[in-house]
Order: sequence, then structure tokens, then C-alpha cells
Amino acid sequence: MGSFDTEFGLPVQKKFLQLLIFDQKWATLSGLDIIKPEFFENRVLHNICQWIHDYHKKHKTIPSKLVLEEKAKDFVNLNTLGTKEYFQYQSVLDEIYTLDDNEDLEFFKDKAIVFVRQAAWKQVLAQGTDTLKEGNYEEAINAFKKVLTLGSENDLGLDFEETTSEKFIDLLKEDYDKGSMLQTGIPSWDKALGGGFVKKNLHLIGAAPGGGKSKTMAGLTKHALETFKKVVFITLELSEVETQANINCAITGLNMYQMLDPANREEFNHKLAIFKNTFNPQCVVKFYKPGAVTADTLHNFIQKVIQYKEEKLGMPWKPDVIFVDYLDKLLPTQKVKGNIYEDVGGVATDLKNLAITFDCPVISGSQLGRYTWSIKGDQVVNMDAIAESAQKIHLAHSLTTLNANPAEKEQGKVRLYLAKSRSGIPGTVVWCNNDLGRCKMEETEPWDPNTMITATTFTIKDAQGNTKK
Repeated sequence: MGSFDTEFGLPVQKKFLQLLIFDQKWATLSGLDIIKPEFFENRVLHNICQWIHDYHKKHKTIPSKLVLEEKAKDFVNLNTLGTKEYFQYQSVLDEIYTLDDNEDLEFFKDKAIVFVRQAAWKQVLAQGTDTLKEGNYEEAINAFKKVLTLGSENDLGLDFEETTSEKFIDLLKEDYDKGSMLQTGIPSWDKALGGGFVKKNLHLIGAAPGGGKSKTMAGLTKHALETFKKVVFITLELSEVETQANINCAITGLNMYQMLDPANREEFNHKLAIFKNTFNPQCVVKFYKPGAVTADTLHNFIQKVIQYKEEKLGMPWKPDVIFVDYLDKLLPTQKVKGNIYEDVGGVATDLKNLAITFDCPVISGSQLGRYTWSIKGDQVVNMDAIAESAQKIHLAHSLTTLNANPAEKEQGKVRLYLAKSRSGIPGTVVWCNNDLGRCKMEETEPWDPNTMITATTFTIKDAQGNTKK
């Protein structure tokens, strides 16, 4: 008893609650199944742990400090316990939400498993004495076996025999009902995707350099905000100001040069104000240096955004979509292997996990292979043409490529090609007018790419000096 209290005293038990709060990825995958309220004898820690579990069950995220303080107030008032009792909760919450930058919480994950097993042993032994006296040996043995499995795999998957058709449909609707998807605002693109971007999945937009990946994601951001979605936009290419400028271009219909022109300032301010007053847009844009961060960095940043927003608004907050501009400029969380295709494939895995953690779609731009840069006639970039990039699209739920020959680029046209769509119609071509300056893409009637003629009068030479026609 003394040994247990020494090794797992209150300071260490508070570290276990810190794990749930500051490592939400671990908490969601296994932590909440390990660290449960019944293992805390201290009433304050027990109640805080219970409130974390209850909140996560309802909102699918960990509560902020403000939320837990409100829970403590309600608990104290309901039970007429007085101000002194509330200050105990506030003091503990202050400790839990103060994380030493030099402290490694990873150390406490293994200790958490030992803690819950020993705490469970204490409970089982206390109850087991009476059980054995009554001769219920089988019940006692089962209780001991249950303790041994604590901290091990407890998700047995979906049991076909025990899953009713109604439960199955409910589970399917959580991800594949159109109401839970993120729409693009372009009807044929949504149809080809199967209704929109499916949450818990990675979706890629592929294009050559300058092909419109960033502009397309800015337009998608504008439509997401118009449907009252909360957006986190991570950029590893353009600055935060440039990214916000693209989004504002999509919102106001003014290109960047028109926004900078003082003659248009009143129109710009008016259109932006109307948009903000109408949709109350929730969008956070963050820049990171390319090739310097991993998806874990993005995960930690998003957790901070969630905590900040919840404390500011006093209500649950989580992103409905995460944009990453773009995938190829992230480092893999696993050790860099030096093989660009394996490393970028690892990044795709990381972003898929990010989508699962935050229960929303992750949409990222992705560079296509060099030999796909020059589109001619009615060519499109399909799965076969990007075999060199196979690892990075293996886990993607959808891949949309942006295709435009020189004449189409000149005339502001693009063909979206659904190279991959797990829940929709792969092989679909969506014909769009594409105003890159205003980040505006609109579906239009098909045209014949083979008969389009460019008005460009100069010739283009490749690296070997050969003229391109």
C-alpha cells in the first residue's frame, strides 16, 4: 500500500490526466480506455477524469480548461459544497493545464498502465475476498483475468453477428451521409466524389507547379465557410498573408491587384464585412517552413487552436476540414529514409491519421510527376500516369487532378479528373471555368480541348533547346 502511494501519488496521477489533455491522439486511440475515473481514489481527480470522459463521449474531443471549470462550478453548486471546494478543483486544474516545456509526458504512458493495473488489483482483491468466501471461484478468476488485460487491445472491431442492420446504417451515415461530407460547391465534382469529401480521410488535389492547387483550396475554403464549416488551413508554401489573400479573393471576387488598389478599398471592405456578418467565418491560417515539420507538429497546433477557441467561445470547437498546402513539403513522422516516394508516402499515412484523429477530411495539394506537367489536347493525368507517386496516393480516399493544355490555361479553363474516388465515380471529367486570379472555379458546359487554339505568339523551348508546339 505504501509503495503504491509513493510511486503513484497525487503528482503522478495528475500527470495521467495531463496525458489525456495534451496528447489527444493517444487519448483517443487508447488513453481513455486505460485512464478511467474509478482508478482515482482522490475525489477531485476522480470527478475531473469523469468529466473528461463524459465530454469526449458527447463531443468527440477533450474539454478545455474553461469547460472543466464550468463543470466544477455546476458540481459545487448542485451539491452546495461551498467556495472552498471549488477552489480545490481550480487549483488542480491550474496544475494539470500547466505543462513544463522540458517535461516528457511519454514517460508516463507506461506508468499509466502499471497504475491502473495496480489500482484494479486493489479493487479486485478487496472484492475477491468475499467472492472466494462465497465459493464463486469462477467469478473471482474472471475478475483477475480482466485486470491482466487492462491496457491491452480492447477494440474487437465490428462483429457481423451482433451488428443489426439499423446499427450498421447508423454507423455508415456517420461518414457517408451527404450531410456529414464537405461539399465543393461544384455539383458534378461532388457527385464524382460520392457526395463530397468524406471525413476521416485524406483527399488529394494533384497538379503541376502553378497548376492551381493553392487557388483551388482557397475556393474550397470559401465554400466551406459559406456552409458554416470551421476551417484550419496549414500552408507550407505561401505565407499566411498570401493564403488569406487567396481566400479573400474568392470571397470578394477581387484579384490581389484589385484588392491593393485604393480605388477598390471601399468595395473590398464592404464585401468582406457582408461575408463576415453573414457567415461568421471560423478560419485559422498557419504557415510553417517547408521541409521542417511533421504531421505531429500540425496535430499539436490544431489542439492549441481547439483549446484557444473553446476558452474564447465557451463552447465546443473542432475543425470540420483541415487543408494542408501541400503534402510534399511535410516531413514523415517516421525516420526519413531518403527515398522521396517512400517518405512522401509516409506523410500521406500521417495525414490520414490526422483526419481520423480530428474526425474530418484532410484536403491536401500534391505535386504530380514531371512528365505529367505538359498536358496536350484532351489528355488528363490518371492513376497510370502517376505510378511514381503511388505511395502517396495509396491511402487517399480521392485524387482529383487539374488538367489544362496551354490553350485552356490561356482561356481560363480546367478539366477536373477524378483519378481516384473510393465512394464516388472515378474516371469522371468535370469541366470548369477557372479564374485563378479570383480563386473562382465554376462548372460549365464541355468543350473540345483538341480544337482550342492559343493566341500566344512566342515559342517555348525545353531544357534541351527543343521548341515545344
